[in-house]
Amino acid sequence: MSTDDDILNLRLTVSSYDEQVGGVSFERLADGSTLMIIKHREGTLLSTENISRLVQEAGPFTMETM
Repeated sequence: MSTDDDILNLRLTVSSYDEQVGGVSFERLADGSTLMIIKHREGTLLSTENISRLVQEAGPFTMETM
């Protein structure tokens, strides 16, 4: 992710995942990568497959889960 528009587009795309997503934020790391933080209700299990699909639809991004 290299621009603020990239971040905004990805934030809007992932936020639309479902009503369980409370927010999406990002941190740019020293190595040039960007950490995406998805906020959700306690006890909610989000599908990494669905999130990965949304990330790919938003642009030429890759995703690694932690």
